Amino acid sequence: MVFAAGMDGGFPMRQILTPRFAVQVVRSQWFMVFACLIIMSAAGATYIFSIYSKDLKSTLGYNQQT
Repeated sequence: MVFAAGMDGGFPMRQILTPRFAVQVVRSQWFMVFACLIIMSAAGATYIFSIYSKDLKSTLGYNQQT
């Protein structure tokens, strides 16, 4: 694939970053995979807090009131 350089000699980003391209990215399957991984990591981080909260309290010297 060959791209023509713009007037400034750089990559023609204004030709690529169009609303049509944005819609294509959002509708792609890889965007869905990325979004699912973000959701799963956020859910997992809150789920396992009870596992490592005891270590945080003992390491930092916190108690339940703190």
